[in-house]
Order: sequence, then structure tokens, then C-alpha cells
Amino acid sequence: LWSGVVSENAPLTMEAQFDLRITGACLGKKVKQNERVFLVMTHEDFVAEEPRTSPVCVLTAGSTENQYLDLVVDEGEPVSFSVEGSGTIHLSGYYVIEDDGQDGRADDIINSIGMFEDESDDESYEGPSIEAIDESSDESMDDDEEGPNTADLNQNILDQVRAKQAQITKKRKEAPTTPSPAKKKQKTETPQKSPKEDAKKPETPKKSPKESKKQDTPKKQDTPKKQDTPKKSPQQTRVQKLRGGTVAEILTPGQGQATASKGQKVTVQYEGRLVKNGKKFDSGKFSFKLGKGEVIKGMDVGVEGMLMREKRKITIPASQGYGNQRTGDIPPKSDLEFVVTMLGMK
Repeated sequence: LWSGVVSENAPLTMEAQFDLRITGACLGKKVKQNERVFLVMTHEDFVAEEPRTSPVCVLTAGSTENQYLDLVVDEGEPVSFSVEGSGTIHLSGYYVIEDDGQDGRADDIINSIGMFEDESDDESYEGPSIEAIDESSDESMDDDEEGPNTADLNQNILDQVRAKQAQITKKRKEAPTTPSPAKKKQKTETPQKSPKEDAKKPETPKKSPKESKKQDTPKKQDTPKKQDTPKKSPQQTRVQKLRGGTVAEILTPGQGQATASKGQKVTVQYEGRLVKNGKKFDSGKFSFKLGKGEVIKGMDVGVEGMLMREKRKITIPASQGYGNQRTGDIPPKSDLEFVVTMLGMK
């Protein structure tokens, strides 16, 4: 489980150690009747590459003091919560831990976030009471007389976002280089066993047919006929008209049968241009959760259904992009064109 406290003079800025789902917001004590308190979130925008501030909910003392939320914060994503109004908001949620089948994974995660420490073994240990927590939070609010500087807060988050993006790009560049030599070593080591086994004369007639069958197995697995079938399917050659006027044209067919679906975390390589004059405005590689509103609507719609290593040209109308707003080098009411390659999904 996870919890956090946000007040007018004490915003909450963090980077989640694991994927975090925030499920609820509760109004604290000492708020006047019918007084409204706003919860605001500043988070990372992958497309604009700058922080974006958005209102989350409004709580009113005496009428609406609890609010159900469904906010997903990716692992390592910088995010900040602040409050507008003279009140305190308590946030609650839980870490989303995927079961990858590795032994000891759960113990490592529990130890890293500090759960079940040594105090749990001592039967005489008692945690702080609710009254003590409320008094400590009230004292911290009274000590802070001046509110936070919004400009400094946004600049601090922007620096964290840029630093985190630089770390992610370095990791992604180094990641594909590590598995390739391991695979090559495995392939080169397999033929070295054959001369050793062939040197044993009495066992050669018994092992030779088994080894011939084992050597034939990769040929059956590497048959390109199964992978060529999706190339002949109409979905790999035609232009698809999607929801909201977005058009997806498949440039290079993908591999396998698994397709990107809503809720999955996908990684893509992209290049964005203006349809009007072909001017390039952005390019790079990033990850996002499909169908969760982390990117523009046209990107969510266009990427859904892609296969691994598939390359698409996605044409997005302004209504499915940035609309009437100017974003960076993108003028208002601009139709956009993205060339996207699927690199990973999970």
C-alpha cells in the first residue's frame, strides 16, 4: 500500500519506485464547512517534453470529502501534487507489481520500499496513534507561513523530467547491446560439443541420430512460412481508417501474432511531421500505456493493434491531436503525420 499527504504549504513531489496506482483522495481535518479544496497534479508530458499541470478533483467540507481516483504513475516518472485552498488532502493507493515468475522478486520489492522492518518482530512495538499523526501534520502546516513558489516548483520538475529522460535514453541504447553477444556465444558453443561426442567410438551410433534430430529442430522453428502468412493477410497491406478520422498505413509488416492492446505498456520509435509542409517537429523513442490518455488521441488509436517490429504511418487530424492549441513548433489546427515502429509491448 502507498499513502501521501498534500497541503497548501507542503506539496508532494516524488518519483515512484515502481508502477503506482493512486485510488483515492480524502479531505483532512480543520477545514471550514462548505470550503472547497482543489487537488492539482503536475506530471511529465512525453510529447511536449515539458511538465503539464492538470486539476485532479475538488473536495468540499461537509458534502464531498472523499473522491475515488484512478491515476497511474509509471516507475521513475516525476510527478508533483499541490493544493489550492486552506486544507489538507490525504492520497492513498498501491504499487502495481507484475508477477514475472522470478523467485524472490516479491521479497526484493518489499525490502526496497521498507515494508515489514525489524519493528514488526517486536511485540511491544506500537505505531503512532491517529491523534499524534493529525497533531504533527497540523504543526507542520502552522510552521510554514509562506506558500510554495510555483515557478520554482515547475522548474524543479522540468529539471527532473529532463534528467530522467536522459537516463532512460542511455538505458535503452545500452539494453539491446547486451543480449546479442550472449546469443552468439550460445550458437557458437553448440558445434563445439559435436567433435567431443564424435570422438567416442562406441557411443557414436547412439548419439548421432539424436543429435541429428536436435540439429533439425531449429530448422523447424526458423521456418519463415509461418511468419510470411501475416504478410499475405489484407491487414498488412491496406490503409486502415480508424476512429476520429485517424488513418493508419502499414509500411512494414510486423512479426508474430501478439498485437498491442489497451492497458499494455508499449515502446515505439517515432518521427513526427506536419502534413501541411512536411516539416519535422519531433522524433525519438519513448514508452507509454496504451489507451490511458498519456498521449494524444490519434496516437492511442493509431498504435493499437500493431505487431512487433511493425512500421506504420499514422495521419492524425487536428481534432485528434492538439486542436486549437499551439504546442512547440506545431501551429494550431495542424494535421500531423507520425512514422511509428513498434519496439516492445508488455
